[in-house]
Amino acid sequence: GRFSVARVPISAGDVVISETACLVSVSPGLRDDHCYTCGHDAAAPLPSHVSSSTCFCCLECRTRGIAWHVSQSKISHFIRHQLDKPGIQELPAILAALEFTTKNDFYTQLETFKNWRNGLTKVIIPSQEKLLTMVKHFETMDLTKHFAISVLIHLMLKYLEYFPKEASLTEEKQIMLVICHHFAAIKSNIHTLCELRNGSENHP
Repeated sequence: GRFSVARVPISAGDVVISETACLVSVSPGLRDDHCYTCGHDAAAPLPSHVSSSTCFCCLECRTRGIAWHVSQSKISHFIRHQLDKPGIQELPAILAALEFTTKNDFYTQLETFKNWRNGLTKVIIPSQEKLLTMVKHFETMDLTKHFAISVLIHLMLKYLEYFPKEASLTEEKQIMLVICHHFAAIKSNIHTLCELRNGSENHP
């Protein structure tokens, strides 16, 4: 497990950490009353035209989140039905890796990965690079399966037209390595990410 140890007394109400989430993913069982985009309770939920079990808390969140929601719904349908694996356990991690990768453009992801590998230090580390520093259980993974799913994510990114037309074969190979690390970090930590909650605001 992972935990933090306080070295000084912490009083009730003290802010321990404040940071913008690099990825918000609401549990499927809570999407009918929690915003798909920000995760807040949806007091007056705005519906999705794609799925009756998904809602948004406001027009701004629906505008920001609807494009990825449509793409995610298509990809989920493809994985569940075309691959004939309705109970695929990796689906949440696959969708999270796809969304996380598309949050920055192709060349930004390559540059971030290059900086991380070279150990460049920054005062403010971007969230994309923080994910790369998270534990990845490569030693206990089925690496053949992990690589196969990473190739699937690579193909779906092409389907979403994420790759620039001018991208070289070498750059495509490099982004494949990025995907392998994104998927490994998310798969190894998704249980931790899903359990982070704010009790006072009941965020999923």
